[in-house]
Amino acid sequence: MKMKWMKKYSFFLMILVTGMVYGTVKIVRAAGEYQDKEAQEQMTEEPNTDTDGSLAEQEGQSDGTQQGDETQSGNETQQGNGTQSGDGTQQPDGTQSGDGTQPGDGTQQPDGTQSGNGTQPGDGTQSGDGTQSKKEFRRVEMDYLKDALFIGDSRTSILQDYAGWEGTEYFVKNGIMIWDVWDQEIDGRTLEQMLTEKQYGKVYIMLGINELDVGTPVTYGEQFKSSVDRIRELQPNAIIFVQAIIHVTDAKDAEGTYINNERINARNEELKKLADNETVFYIDANEVMDDPATGKLNPALTGDGVHIQAKNIPLWREFLLDHGI
Repeated sequence: MKMKWMKKYSFFLMILVTGMVYGTVKIVRAAGEYQDKEAQEQMTEEPNTDTDGSLAEQEGQSDGTQQGDETQSGNETQQGNGTQSGDGTQQPDGTQSGDGTQPGDGTQQPDGTQSGNGTQPGDGTQSGDGTQSKKEFRRVEMDYLKDALFIGDSRTSILQDYAGWEGTEYFVKNGIMIWDVWDQEIDGRTLEQMLTEKQYGKVYIMLGINELDVGTPVTYGEQFKSSVDRIRELQPNAIIFVQAIIHVTDAKDAEGTYINNERINARNEELKKLADNETVFYIDANEVMDDPATGKLNPALTGDGVHIQAKNIPLWREFLLDHGI
């Protein structure tokens, strides 16, 4: 009887078991689909989130702008040629600030800095450390003085007669001083007229031997500066050479007059202060005219202890040619 019942109902029992298995599979599948859907919704809300919260910060933008902790935006975006706008100052968050352009090859180092020495080459321009480089003296040829004007006293008059320059002009007179140079006339013309009628490339001035008993070194320097400033007004493009007062010999020094090297040196110290090494230069021919043993004018160069002899003018001339700008 039992076997008959099992045979009779085994077919229905098999259908029941199959339905239960099928239903279980559908429930598991539905649960899986629900979890996948929930995960997709979360990804839609936070599409670029990674472990540190910003995948975009690591990948960067297609136009080269870096977002996140090394952002460069607006006028601080790094250009394709490597030039970075801004003064090169890097903020703690890695941004670049400022309004100036920083030279260099534009290579960015691992620490976020940019390679390049930041210097601007050129004569007399500003260097990378902020200092300004000065123009340096150079050797020039004889025609360098063809657009020059020399202002001086009897010492310079000997240079005028024997230097051999062509085209060079002179405003020289025996006994002339820095105190009265603007009041004197030479060949019917004042110094101001000469400086107004023509533009010179260089102006050389040496005055001081006749005024060693006038004023003090300070007042002499002030008067000399006033003349240099006036020359600059009338000759805005000229290079001005302030020449040191040439020493006198040891024998002349020993005479005990106001014409002595102590007074000359004190006034030369004031002349040095006038040079900016850009448009005004101080040059000291005593470097080649002094006797090394005394530091005073070499007696072999002079007959009276004050003036350079004509035969020795080439020494002075060569010194000037060695100090062109």
